[in-house]
Amino acid sequence: MDYKESYIELLETNKRLEKELELIRSKSQEKSELAREMVFRIFHSANCLMAISKLDSGQYVDVNETFHKSLGYSKEEIIGRTSDDIQIFADFEDSNKYMKLISKLKSIKGYPVTLKTKTGEEKPYLFSAHTVQLENEIYLLTIFAEIKDIQNKQGIVFEKFADLLPEMVYELDLAGKVIYANRQGLDFFGYTKEELYAGINIADIFPDSYKEMNKNLKSLTSPDQISSNEYFGKKKDGSLVPIVTHSFALFIDDMIIGYRGVVTDISKQKEYESQIIREKAFLEHLYNSTPVAIVITSPSGIVSMINREFTNLFGYTLEEVVNKNVNDLLVPDDLKEEAIKIDNLASLNRKEVRQTIRKDKNGNNIHVILVATAIVINNEIVANLGIYRDITTERKNQLLQEILFNISTAALKQYDIKEIYPIIVQELSKIWDTNNFFIALYDNASETLSLPFFTDEKDNFYEIPTKKTITGYVINNNKSVLLKQKDLKLLDESGDIDLVGTPCKVWMGVPLKVENDIIGVMCLQDYYNEDKFSQDDLYINGFYCQSDCDSPSAKNDAR
Repeated sequence: MDYKESYIELLETNKRLEKELELIRSKSQEKSELAREMVFRIFHSANCLMAISKLDSGQYVDVNETFHKSLGYSKEEIIGRTSDDIQIFADFEDSNKYMKLISKLKSIKGYPVTLKTKTGEEKPYLFSAHTVQLENEIYLLTIFAEIKDIQNKQGIVFEKFADLLPEMVYELDLAGKVIYANRQGLDFFGYTKEELYAGINIADIFPDSYKEMNKNLKSLTSPDQISSNEYFGKKKDGSLVPIVTHSFALFIDDMIIGYRGVVTDISKQKEYESQIIREKAFLEHLYNSTPVAIVITSPSGIVSMINREFTNLFGYTLEEVVNKNVNDLLVPDDLKEEAIKIDNLASLNRKEVRQTIRKDKNGNNIHVILVATAIVINNEIVANLGIYRDITTERKNQLLQEILFNISTAALKQYDIKEIYPIIVQELSKIWDTNNFFIALYDNASETLSLPFFTDEKDNFYEIPTKKTITGYVINNNKSVLLKQKDLKLLDESGDIDLVGTPCKVWMGVPLKVENDIIGVMCLQDYYNEDKFSQDDLYINGFYCQSDCDSPSAKNDAR
């Protein structure tokens, strides 16, 4: 084959190849146009909001029908403008945050956002975005899936189940809109389904506490968290009711998309609580108004409550006795075994009543009638009750009668008064501490005081002068005195007396008289407790002294 034939053959082959290539190109273009047509139809018929914008400027180049209809804009109001221009993001910071993420990640998926319609209504969506390159330019495809659409299938099952429950069930979106309430919830608050669909916000139900509720809901950050809180809910008729909510967050792909919870009416509970508070206040008033000391302890004797009279009688405050054993506080050492027996009887649910002695905070013995019993609930002993009635005065009066009788009998039998002194001391020791006790006899001629009986923890005297002494002060003023440390100091500073011997905390002296003539002084003192003696003690002591000095032996001794 020559060169010319070869050339012609190549030319024909080239033409044939060009025709085949043109045919291939035509078919490829048809397929590409078909693909573009399919993408276009999918884009514009999608149920979710879709938009295409330029990545560099953010200007929208196309949006689907769902996008502009859902947000209430015409297509012309959107194309050529940015999301910031028409302010479709309710939170401007969210918009900036997601744009920054896209520039780094090129794609984001399932982020919760709130979009704002042209009328200002806010709706929650899940936001996804992808960068795509078309004809040498980079665009951004954004997709907004309405959360209620995602939840629709699950929601139908949930709502049917929730309507069967006796509790009130609710669901909120991220904007605080009530998107579901079961039949019990609607009936309780007085709303209809139509009113729910029209729009009810938690601010309508909780006008005084919706901010607090929002704060509590936003504290839910994981699926296993539950927030339980008490609020006052407002019914449609305006009435307020106390309720408690138990709420949890709804998650899709680890993102919070809303909240669900249960509402419980606690009106009855609050009524019971108020009734209990009133009854408790009444019982506390009664408890504290009772003129006897009361203590409530555990079965083992640990103090939980005392009344006001307990403090008055024993000197302890509630803070000083709570969580301490009552026997350790009140029972004298020589009566510990008796206290154990009383506790054992109480543990058998037996009531015990007896006269006994208990000590106060300062260690002073107090004669009481004790009533010990158990507090039983549902056949179980839950506490012990101790009631103490102070009979110290009654007991003292009884002892005084006995002492007066014994001293008077001894005085009638004895000719010499000096022989009565030990009997006086023995009898007086039944009600007073006589460790520091003396009897001073007054010699008017020499103006001296002899001490026929003297017992003292600190000092030892056989006679004392009348002048400038406390005993002389009693004789000169012809009256009984009860002097505490500050009183003694004032008398010393005024020059009425000169203090000698060991200073005492309290000094009680009573003149001894025979037919209105002072023959001496009987004295009791204490070095440790200025409250050892009282005005009642002074009066009683004076009565005794007068009785003793009226006896034949005293009159004879005075002569």
